[in-house]
Amino acid sequence: MNLIDLSCKFRLLRREGFEPGYAFDDGGRRKAGYRRDTGDCVVRATCIVLGLDYETTLASFRKITLEGIRSLRSWEASLTERESKGTEGVGSITRFERKMISNSDFGVPTGIAHNALGDLGFSYVKTWRKGLFISNYGDLVNRGILPAEGSMILTFRGHVSAVINGDIRDTFDTRGFVVRGAFLMNIH
Repeated sequence: MNLIDLSCKFRLLRREGFEPGYAFDDGGRRKAGYRRDTGDCVVRATCIVLGLDYETTLASFRKITLEGIRSLRSWEASLTERESKGTEGVGSITRFERKMISNSDFGVPTGIAHNALGDLGFSYVKTWRKGLFISNYGDLVNRGILPAEGSMILTFRGHVSAVINGDIRDTFDTRGFVVRGAFLMNIH
């Protein structure tokens, strides 16, 4: 099969297969009193998929981010065996930590987000690899890699979006974005 035949089959698949919907959803950010746009996608997606309160979820991610940064800093300090004045700020909040905490609504570090979502009952499925031709949400559903029904959080490069029953819910349309992976709800 040559590249032209393959491309034609993918166009047919897209035309006749599953097409995700899109709905604007800020996860309750405006209702909580926040007015300006920001990069709080992890907090918003978590609120949307789990039906949580925005302010409470934001506070939780701020706390998780601080704990993650502190454990990383103490690990780095123990590795390098710094002098006591070199570990200044490990017990108290440093300027860097304060900036990271206040910026939780501007982004949660990837490792911390993965751990937090895992603790909330999600399992991660990697969907992207170098050279993968089909990679947006609709194509991944059509290929049987991701489900069309249920709740999940899609991961993109530098962004996440919530999905509920085949509809992407976010502050902008990500239907054509390359999906790196998905956090699927574990159903017991």
